[in-house]
Amino acid sequence: VLACYTLHRNAQGLLDEITMNTKHLSRPMWQILETLLHEQVHLWQQNFGSDPEVVGRSMNVDGNPVTIVGVMPTGFKIWRDCDLWMPMRLGEVFASDRRFQNFVMIGRLRSGVPLEQAQSQADVIAADLAAEYPSTNRDEGFLFTDLQEAVTESYRTSLLLLMGAVGLLLLIACGNIAALLLARGFTRQRELSVRIALGASGGRLLRQVLTESLVVSLSGGVLGTLVAVWMHGLIVAYLPFDLPAAAAAGPSLPMLGVALLLSVGTGILIGIIPAYRSARRDAIEGLKAGARASDLRGTRIRSGLVVAQVTLSMVLLIGSGLLVRSFVNLRSIDVGFDAEGLLTADIELPSSDYSDGDRRILFFTSLEETIRAIPGVVDVAMINRLPIRAFGGNTYVYPVGERPPPGERARTANERWVMPGYFEAMQMPILRGRGTESTDGPDAQPVLVINETMAREFFPGEEPIGQRLIIDYDEETILEVVGVVGDVRSNGPAHEIFQAMYHSYLQEPVTRMGIGIRVAGEPSTVIPSLREAVRELDPNLPISDVEMMDRVIARAVGDQSVMATILTIFAWVALLLTALGIYGVLAYYVSQRVPELGLRIALGAEGSDVARMVATRGLSLVAIGIVLGLAGSYGATRFLQRLLFGVEPTDPMTFVVVSGFFAAVGAVACLLPARRAVKVDPVVALQAE
Repeated sequence: VLACYTLHRNAQGLLDEITMNTKHLSRPMWQILETLLHEQVHLWQQNFGSDPEVVGRSMNVDGNPVTIVGVMPTGFKIWRDCDLWMPMRLGEVFASDRRFQNFVMIGRLRSGVPLEQAQSQADVIAADLAAEYPSTNRDEGFLFTDLQEAVTESYRTSLLLLMGAVGLLLLIACGNIAALLLARGFTRQRELSVRIALGASGGRLLRQVLTESLVVSLSGGVLGTLVAVWMHGLIVAYLPFDLPAAAAAGPSLPMLGVALLLSVGTGILIGIIPAYRSARRDAIEGLKAGARASDLRGTRIRSGLVVAQVTLSMVLLIGSGLLVRSFVNLRSIDVGFDAEGLLTADIELPSSDYSDGDRRILFFTSLEETIRAIPGVVDVAMINRLPIRAFGGNTYVYPVGERPPPGERARTANERWVMPGYFEAMQMPILRGRGTESTDGPDAQPVLVINETMAREFFPGEEPIGQRLIIDYDEETILEVVGVVGDVRSNGPAHEIFQAMYHSYLQEPVTRMGIGIRVAGEPSTVIPSLREAVRELDPNLPISDVEMMDRVIARAVGDQSVMATILTIFAWVALLLTALGIYGVLAYYVSQRVPELGLRIALGAEGSDVARMVATRGLSLVAIGIVLGLAGSYGATRFLQRLLFGVEPTDPMTFVVVSGFFAAVGAVACLLPARRAVKVDPVVALQAE
């Protein structure tokens, strides 16, 4: 609870942090955008040794000299991690082409202007733009959102789920301790009755029992706080989301205040019922020699606590079961290529040194040949954006002769540029035609290879090979479809398959290329040779993000993996606590009915009958809890919808399997008290009575 609260509170302070950090800028924002560059602290430390005189110095970015005008503080982050900021200048393609609209704008509302008013004014602007530019702005608009909400929306569900899970676990633990305190209070009946007979008031007994429960809860709170502080780094590293400034979150006075509040509240929660019952004891009944006063009301309360524990544990178990099934579905899904043994890396050619397309082609062609000669390398694939590692860009495309009417938008497709042999190296099936080849050079007819989904969407019932498509860049370009390949989940296993097309790199060489190297054996042995191959061609050229593709895929489903792991751990702990609760209630039930059980056995009852009586009582509590847990899970698991893949929140199989498993655990928890009841010696039991 403390870990989740601290991280959430840290995210809530993001706006204040941004406001504070902007004071470090040495010039007004408009001057910074004019002058050029912001550089983040860790880049400042790494490249400039934290030189305080760095402002005003020049550095080289993508072959162009730029001037540093500001250094941002450690941890500064508004939207995504980045190392430097540069202005978007008018005249650049992204700033001048109206089709590019996937921008994030960040601004500050004028004082007194509500968000709703700003949104309504923006809607008017969007409507005017749609009327003036129907081909690019129709059905487009602005969505104004609070910055904190926008930054945290990707992890809000996960964080709330974690807080809910630990809250349920806390309630289950409280139920166990409350049941133990109730049982302990009954065993102390004579002591409490003596206190009342000697003049102790009900309030005095109430304070005594509450003090005992508070000592328990405060001790647990202190230990929990120490563990939370000690494990802070591990918790942050293991979180399934990129929480802004999470690494800076740590022990604070508000966190300690929440720890104290939780501890005191928990102590009152687990102690209020035992304390209330102790304060209302009848001194005369308690002092009767050998009396075994009925504890019917206490038994009902303890039974109710067990039912509540089973119910809450069922919710946790079903939630974790759904996430585990979702994760298994994600890991088993076919991404469209063979990721086994595939080492990946990225290379960016500076446009100033590689402005000529022929030089780019020569570099990557030579690099491919050198890599193929490295021992252990089986094949090499080159593409400007490796699947899953990087999203492809979308562009407007339509078949020749099917130009959309004025005001209508063309369909879009994801596009990438590949070197010859890419599909074979990635082991992507070529369903029709061919892939790109070395003959698809700059002087040849521009060609395209499209995926199966695009062939089905653009040419339903037709032969796609030989069809011509128009790609709407600044000017229209006609390309011929020469092949159809299998679908690839380029944006990750959890993303839908989209129309995709692959250009020949030899016809339009770009500066950035991703490399996929299929390795036989240990991939780490190839990495030094890969870096050396790049250095031989250009000693000033860095190679980045060298990692195995299976790790890339694992990271893409990391959210589901971590959430499934955490909830599963919580669910197992809850199951253990609940099983102990069931055992404790039945063991207490048997201990209080030793004379009755002895009498039954003395009158001829079989041991199996006695065991059945005890087990039936325990299993009835489990059955009631399972029914209530199924009902609660039916509503609660709907909050998991956005975290699930290939499984519904009300998946019948998960509900049935978890119910059966819990019933089995409940039966085991009932077994030991039932066996203890069978072993009751009737002579000893009646003598004790």
